[in-house]
Amino acid sequence: MVRRVFLIGGVLLCILTVLPLRGLAAEKLSFGSPSKGALYGLPLLAAEEKGFWKKNGLEGKWIAFRSTTDVTKSIAAGAVDMGYGVMIMMIRAASRGIPLVAVAATSRMDYFIWVNSDSLILKPEHLKGTTFGSSRRGGTFEVFARTAFRGLGVEKDITFISTGGHGAFAAAMKTGKIQSVMLQPVDAIPLMLKGELRPLVSVVQFFPKDRVDNIIMLTRPLADKKPEFVRGGVRSILQSQAFIRQDKPWAQKQLVDVFRYTPKAAAMVFELLIERISSIDPKINRKDVENTINFFVENKFIDKTWKIPPIDKLFTNRFTE
Repeated sequence: MVRRVFLIGGVLLCILTVLPLRGLAAEKLSFGSPSKGALYGLPLLAAEEKGFWKKNGLEGKWIAFRSTTDVTKSIAAGAVDMGYGVMIMMIRAASRGIPLVAVAATSRMDYFIWVNSDSLILKPEHLKGTTFGSSRRGGTFEVFARTAFRGLGVEKDITFISTGGHGAFAAAMKTGKIQSVMLQPVDAIPLMLKGELRPLVSVVQFFPKDRVDNIIMLTRPLADKKPEFVRGGVRSILQSQAFIRQDKPWAQKQLVDVFRYTPKAAAMVFELLIERISSIDPKINRKDVENTINFFVENKFIDKTWKIPPIDKLFTNRFTE
């Protein structure tokens, strides 16, 4: 009898010892970004290095893609759990039946049209008859550039081609295959400091002021089935962004060591990044979503005949509250 009691006690002890360990096991989360650039990569590096994934019970994995379109497709296919996206491109995908939802706003966009420093294109009207390069036909870069070109009255006079990813832009510009490209300043600063590129015109000046730009997105089924998992992922990214704002030395070191900026470029990029992520409320405003949709419908980048989901189905703030 005594032996049986000790035996049962030993079994129970083993069970109680193992169960907490299993309960503490971090759940794996894959997070996609449209590129390996600093805007997306720096928060993800902070989430890993500073332990924000772990603090939220997750084992995060960063997967960098070539474009927002690739991130969207991968989320839709279940290849990644969540990722960075652009609100209008997510809405376009949702209108085609992909059940996507935005769960947090992360930063403002700051795109410019860039030309070679020695280019004879000195004014927007000089773009007539030139070729513009984007990473993918019909992708974010082309859609946004067309918006600017339309506002400038030169869209019909420009040829649009695909050059591939970010790294191919510079080569295409040097060889004269394209005469203009759209980039965020954080990506163009190194080439600008080398005297290779100069900004010609701001793209976002043609967008509504009150809008939703960069977001964290995922599928609605995942948001409904695993709310704590999603909340942990969103919280990790927001905590990482807060950390970056507070620790300039760490951020600038990563910009130099990991993203290969010169110290001068890193200082400029840091200030731009802070401005981009500090000027945004992670909670998404319904009216801003409506403004975004209306603007791109008016510009014919969303067809009125598409089945745009109800606005309240396109975003939720329950993971940022």
